[in-house]
Amino acid sequence: MKSIKEISENEKSKFRDLLEEFFKQATETQDQGYADLKNAITKLLESYGYRANVRFGQGKLANSPHIAFLRIDSDYTSSSKGVYVYCDINRDTKKIRVKIGESDDNKILYNAQSKVDEYNKDNISSFEYLESDLDKIIQAIFDKMEWFAKLPLEEIQDISKSDTNKSYNQQKPQKQGNTMQTAQPLNQILYGPPGTGKTYCTINKALEILGYRHERSEESKTETTKENEAKKTPTEKDNLDYDKIKRRLEELHLIESSEVDSMSDRVSAKALFDHYKEQGQIEFITFHQNYSYEEFVEGIKPIVDSDNSQNMIYEVKNGIFKEICKKAKENYRDSQKSIEVLRKETNILELLSQYAQHLQGQLDEKESLNFKNRMKIRRVSIANNRISIEISTDNSNSSQSLSSQIVLRDYLKFKNGEIKTFQDIEPRETSMSAYHGNAPYYFTLFEKLREFESNDYKPQNKLQKNVELKPYILIIDEINRGNISKILGELITLIEPSKRISVSEEEKKRGIRDEALNVKLPYSNESFGVPSNLYIIGTMNTADRSIALLDTALRRRFEFIEMMPKATLLEKIKIIDEYGNEIKVKVQEAELSIQLDKLLESINNRIEFLLDREHTIGHAFFFEKTIYYENKEDYWYELSLDSLKSIFQHKIIPLLQEYFYEDYAKIDAVLNGNGMIESQTMQDLKINLSDELVDNDKKVYRIKDSNDKIWNYVETYIKIYS
Repeated sequence: MKSIKEISENEKSKFRDLLEEFFKQATETQDQGYADLKNAITKLLESYGYRANVRFGQGKLANSPHIAFLRIDSDYTSSSKGVYVYCDINRDTKKIRVKIGESDDNKILYNAQSKVDEYNKDNISSFEYLESDLDKIIQAIFDKMEWFAKLPLEEIQDISKSDTNKSYNQQKPQKQGNTMQTAQPLNQILYGPPGTGKTYCTINKALEILGYRHERSEESKTETTKENEAKKTPTEKDNLDYDKIKRRLEELHLIESSEVDSMSDRVSAKALFDHYKEQGQIEFITFHQNYSYEEFVEGIKPIVDSDNSQNMIYEVKNGIFKEICKKAKENYRDSQKSIEVLRKETNILELLSQYAQHLQGQLDEKESLNFKNRMKIRRVSIANNRISIEISTDNSNSSQSLSSQIVLRDYLKFKNGEIKTFQDIEPRETSMSAYHGNAPYYFTLFEKLREFESNDYKPQNKLQKNVELKPYILIIDEINRGNISKILGELITLIEPSKRISVSEEEKKRGIRDEALNVKLPYSNESFGVPSNLYIIGTMNTADRSIALLDTALRRRFEFIEMMPKATLLEKIKIIDEYGNEIKVKVQEAELSIQLDKLLESINNRIEFLLDREHTIGHAFFFEKTIYYENKEDYWYELSLDSLKSIFQHKIIPLLQEYFYEDYAKIDAVLNGNGMIESQTMQDLKINLSDELVDNDKKVYRIKDSNDKIWNYVETYIKIYS
């Protein structure tokens, strides 16, 4: 990392222009489009160890817009917390200050606080805008950057997280030396009848695993948080820390500071969930009857040879489970490495990446790339930190893959002379052979890399940090709809917590035995295991009679969380007319409205007697078309009568038809004979059939036409529970 003293005159000139633009925007405009300015300053200063956080205000221009210059190696990403070099301008007086800034949050503590306070006594620089030499302001900023950069990192980090907020640490993925701890089980299944919010709840469960679980006391919550929680229904009063979620969204620049208070908790949770999904830390799939091992773990995929379209090359394609296991395993291994090792690996990966891009450019030009003997380079794959080079001969139906793992492991040994011939390249796992099966090709690759490094490689001096141990999450919706033994195969055993790779010391103390297992996969012949930082969340619909529940072998490897209908959650839903007024009817001098909580409770009580509790109906069906409202005193949901009619016609009654196998007498009983199901006898239909052919008392049933006025009567719905 370069010192700010080494900044070139050209860079200083660019910084001068950017600073001048900041002062101009802060004093002359109402526009708050500062993202480009912030990014430009950060890009200029990041090689000197700083990034910028520019703020003009939240919702309106602040009295003192500012730039916070934050150290890249710190955890801080905004001026709302932490310590940083600070430059602001007062819009009224036009005075400019440069100092070491500190967060106003008195819960943030750091060891260098006394040093900063002492430094600021004599080193707060003040200037008059337009009357001062801009170079003096820049020099004041650089002087403070130089002083601030000398403070040890551990002295400017927030110590409250480790000392006074231990529950926070227990949920946060930790850096090397601190095993990742979380109260969540590695394998869990949310099960229950349809419409109970199982899939909805997987988002919350995933964010809890990722460290956004609410563990703070009532005293530490902000007033906004307390107000929001007071307005929530019981199902919404979850364990998520929405203050922390919104701060994280702001740090990731997914929302602006001015949007924090107006964004609903659910929208913020979904936005953060989507971010982690895009980053590859969360994967979501749905099982079905035709889902296979080849899709989930690995399979063979035919590819047409680009050089000879008559040839087919078969390569192993990883499934979603194998891919997320690889990511989690790489993260675990990297979290155990020192900064020095990580720096070396980063340099090798950068070299291999530049070489791979060089090859790809030649392939794009349709060049034939000879590699060794009759082998030619066919394809290059670059995905995150995984790079592979595919080689094969002409007219071959198979190819060899040279992966970045072996390059990371052995390239430095090759350069240092420890690997003198291909026979010195060891296999990846225990083998009868003394050297790797592709050793001759790896040795050739090392030679070509060394030549490329000497002639064409452009080193990137990037800052290297420790790698945090992260949780990775696989969500499997409708987990019992798939053929589990066919999909998982030999991997059923590997997902068991005690069979996971790298059982931690903390887990051993909790009684989990270190019995990690690896198996050899059938297509790739790779040694494969499931890492201990992979979490599996499944959902299971207990009412689906077309499938069996999970077998015993899988059930004992999961923890089960029951999610049943909660009729009380519907208490706050008002049924309204087309003008937005709550609909009421007069019954025996009393005005009655539709009480959905009593309606659902009555339906489910009857279903339990006629079938069982697994076939009840969930509360979530009634929330799908509601609109949320709130005021200073209360909150509520509104649902139109047309929407309620649609829910019964398209959701509730079709579900009852499935439950009762078209037994409409029972369906009518569940609805308490409210008129939605019409029954008719032979006399009603004016039919005369012999008693030998049909019971004279038999009734036939049909669902009332969707346009029938019965659906528009409030009494129709009240009748279900009255």
